[in-house]
Amino acid sequence: MATNNKTENNTENNTENNTENNTENNVETKPKYVDLYVEKGFANDDPNEFISINGKNYVLPKGKTSKVPPCVKAEYERSRRAREKQEENADKLLEKAKKPIEN
Repeated sequence: MATNNKTENNTENNTENNTENNTENNVETKPKYVDLYVEKGFANDDPNEFISINGKNYVLPKGKTSKVPPCVKAEYERSRRAREKQEENADKLLEKAKKPIEN
């Protein structure tokens, strides 16, 4: 009899602990949204910025602030830095191409 009571108490305690852990985990997994301003492009550019992460697509209007998960903002900023780096490299190559070839 005493053993059964101990087992029931342990089971109740484990259930309560599991419920608390699940609640804490659910709170941590909820995505927090951040503001992301997408710069407006040229007049003939697409009016939206398309970002896809792990099969989930986001279409963000240019010239406006949108609420997005942090991973979308990080990907947008990474993409923007890569574009800037590419433009810098293109400018360097153009300058190098303008110089005469030395023998």
